[in-house]
Amino acid sequence: MTDTLTPTPSTLTDQAIAKLQKLAAGNGLAPESIKLLGSEEKTYLVKGTTRLSPFTSPEAQRTIGPARAVKNAQIASSFTELKSRVEQATKEFQQDKKWLPDALELLKTQPGGGWGITDAKILLESHTKYFVGSEACPTCRGQRATACPSCQAQGAVVCNVCHGSRGEICPVCSGFGFVNGQQDQPCQNCAPYGLLSHNGMRAVPCRRCNASGQMICPTCNGRRGVPCESCKATGAVSETIKLVCGFEPHFVMVGEGLPSGLRRGVQRLGIDKLAPHHADISIAAPIVEETLKDSSVPKVLAYPDKTIDDQTAAQSEEKNIPAEQHYEAQIPYADMRMDFNGVKALVPAFGKRCLLLDVPAFLDTAIEPQREALRRTAQGHNEFDKALAVRVISDALNLTLSNKLDLKELRRRYPYGLSAKTATELIQEMRSALNRTTLAIRTLAAALCAVASIAMFAVYFLLPPHVLWRGLFSPRLWLIADIFPLILALGLSQFLLAQSTRFILHRRFSDMPIATLQKTGKTGYTMMGVILATFIAAIALLAR
Repeated sequence: MTDTLTPTPSTLTDQAIAKLQKLAAGNGLAPESIKLLGSEEKTYLVKGTTRLSPFTSPEAQRTIGPARAVKNAQIASSFTELKSRVEQATKEFQQDKKWLPDALELLKTQPGGGWGITDAKILLESHTKYFVGSEACPTCRGQRATACPSCQAQGAVVCNVCHGSRGEICPVCSGFGFVNGQQDQPCQNCAPYGLLSHNGMRAVPCRRCNASGQMICPTCNGRRGVPCESCKATGAVSETIKLVCGFEPHFVMVGEGLPSGLRRGVQRLGIDKLAPHHADISIAAPIVEETLKDSSVPKVLAYPDKTIDDQTAAQSEEKNIPAEQHYEAQIPYADMRMDFNGVKALVPAFGKRCLLLDVPAFLDTAIEPQREALRRTAQGHNEFDKALAVRVISDALNLTLSNKLDLKELRRRYPYGLSAKTATELIQEMRSALNRTTLAIRTLAAALCAVASIAMFAVYFLLPPHVLWRGLFSPRLWLIADIFPLILALGLSQFLLAQSTRFILHRRFSDMPIATLQKTGKTGYTMMGVILATFIAAIALLAR
């Protein structure tokens, strides 16, 4: 920085001049060419109001079994009562405004005391409530069991051997009634009973059901019921509701008589970003305390030994307290008439960090000769040193060599005086110039890497062990193994090409930091294409 720059700017105008002259220094423009013709500076008072609206959000969780103990939870005997209590708590939270002091205290912890915060949901953990209720299971009605579906709650089912006929086929005569195939010899095992099985064969009393025709239900073991699946045999279901309470701030800024430049600046920056670095923001009047000091509020708030009627009146007044927070912001602003090397312009400046508007692109014209040298370098002429005579091009080169160059980063370093169009073109010109500078070494390195990769493929595929094991294993296995040298060749070639590029850049710009991995451009893609094509051709030849 030259001696003409103000060492310690005291006013907003001084800060603006110092900032602009610093951008001009070293960029083909004398700092003295940026002159102040006149300035009107003033600190404006902007008021804002945040209106707070309460909200509740019930989060319900239904579980199986009796209600579980939850700390400080309200217990309800039924889901209907549970719903009623939640609705009542919601209504009380939204109407009694007991949440307001906590909400205002929470806002004070935010930047600027909550200035500019809007349409956000802020939780009040201390006001969160829990409600627990349980009911008898609607499926089993609290009995923990339901009617057995197999026996219809009878406890017994038809015998699966005799099928209710009470007799099973005679094991001696196989149900024919005679033995050894002779009809004149009746079976003495089943004849005395005179029973017939379910399919009309001679039978003896069923041993499975003792000739009763029924057997104990295998599903419920005669208990006539099975454990209720809905409640897992607990007989109850419960529900826990977490009533999340909080508030939503809605901010409105009021600024009457503000200059148009200040309005545009605040709109561009964002109202919520004024705090804390761009404006001095204070809380105008704490709502609760100021309202309580008002004579319209009964003195019972200060003297709690008054009558019940007075206390009731005071509570009624508390409910009428507006849920608002008021702010005042002091924003410095200056309208400056300036001369940028013969170009006159009106430049607004605002905020403690001196944000500027409507600054003409004075650097675009100042660095044009150096940009022309950069373009000629991209065409093959060695004029890099001439192009680097200005700081903005030197910074662009530094960012490029560090692999950090993009429009956002360049505009961050030069927020004023350099147009977005020029910055974009400068990035493209810088990359083209560096590509031209490293083209020869990149081409040579790419060619050598491609030749080395082809030689490696030839040695690998033609070795006797490789030919032998290709005949022993399936094509899928040897194809997977053959991909390894391809990956090795591509990775190693790309690394060597990047290091060759870095080597030539380090020799050319030894005083600048250079990233380890440099972009290789179309040369790298061409090299990898040649290596891949050679590999595919080798595989195709071996497959024949």
